[in-house]
Amino acid sequence: MRYADNIFQIRNVLPNDNFLEIAEELNMIGNGNQWRFTKSDSEEANNRGWLFKPLGEFDNIGDNLVLIKYGTYLQYVCQKYVKKRLYLHRVNTNLQFFGQESDFHDDAPKGSWTLNLFAQPYWDTVWGGQFVIQTEDGDYFYYPYIPNNALIFPGHLEHMGHAPNVRCKLPRITVAFTYMELTSQVNGV
Repeated sequence: MRYADNIFQIRNVLPNDNFLEIAEELNMIGNGNQWRFTKSDSEEANNRGWLFKPLGEFDNIGDNLVLIKYGTYLQYVCQKYVKKRLYLHRVNTNLQFFGQESDFHDDAPKGSWTLNLFAQPYWDTVWGGQFVIQTEDGDYFYYPYIPNNALIFPGHLEHMGHAPNVRCKLPRITVAFTYMELTSQVNGV
């Protein structure tokens, strides 16, 4: 479904078993999960919300093979909507509890696309956590947090996710897959 120019909503973007595999991978409570979230909003670090194993080395896409696997699958979903050839550039994760409000930010320059997946498997919309995008015209587009739904939008648009409200005891978890457009080279240049 298209909501605004170049903003697409996809309901149940992944088959349920695949969605639950991502949710299980991101489950930080118990189960011996070795992943940890880090967050840095500094320009120098440029690693907002990366997910990595402790003591692990990683490049700009991280080292979580489950997220990279689904990022590759979702690349084809994005291409279907945006009608452009893309490649997976980066995978960002975001985890917020009550009171952890974020700021507006972009994911990459023009020529990028983000698929933002709402990755918490159980959520009640009365808990808040809505997602907002500011369009190029200065309008704001709000979308409720609904598990296994995704939004595709140009990665250069300012956006943010609101933290859950005081009624919620679960974290609001999203995975943002950022893709870059492939450009054709002319005469080997």
